[in-house]
Amino acid sequence: MSKAWAWLKKWGGALFGGLAAALLFVLGAGWLWRRQERTLGRVKDEMAVAKAKADIALLQGVREEIVRQVGEKDQATAEIDEKLLDNRRKIVEAHEGGEGLEGEDLERAFAELGL
Repeated sequence: MSKAWAWLKKWGGALFGGLAAALLFVLGAGWLWRRQERTLGRVKDEMAVAKAKADIALLQGVREEIVRQVGEKDQATAEIDEKLLDNRRKIVEAHEGGEGLEGEDLERAFAELGL
């Protein structure tokens, strides 16, 4: 027992320091990983919003042209309206808490985003 105690006195600090350093390394790596994942998720959301905005602008232009040429609503404008709604849903879902919204709630959330 005295040999173990002597060894622990001699190497205990180094052993404890090594364990503490390993624990700090693991915790730091986990923190960096989560931070990177949040950043990546935010960038993906921003890309989805930008693409959906571009799609909305294009679809609105096509819809206006169809209404101007045809003069009334038809199947083509109904399909475009559905695509517009789908793109609005993508934008709202890219933000926190926007999943599963339908109808007026979806339109209200889209308007609250200022888009």
